[in-house]
Amino acid sequence: MSRVSIHALCKKYEHRNEAKQAMTVALDNVCLEIADGERVGVIGANGAGKSTLLQLIAGVASPSSGTIELEGA
Repeated sequence: MSRVSIHALCKKYEHRNEAKQAMTVALDNVCLEIADGERVGVIGANGAGKSTLLQLIAGVASPSSGTIELEGA
């Protein structure tokens, strides 16, 4: 049984720059299952969404769409 289950997770940030509205996609359609006892490392280049993913799992940020299920949290 998974302790962390992520399905179709997306996080988008909207921002304005000199009267222009832009959108940055930090995560797009991420699916992940972490079972009890597994260890996971998150590796990627700068701007790949590593910190955003961890913030969403920790509940510090809210996803734009998708689901995060945590067992035992």
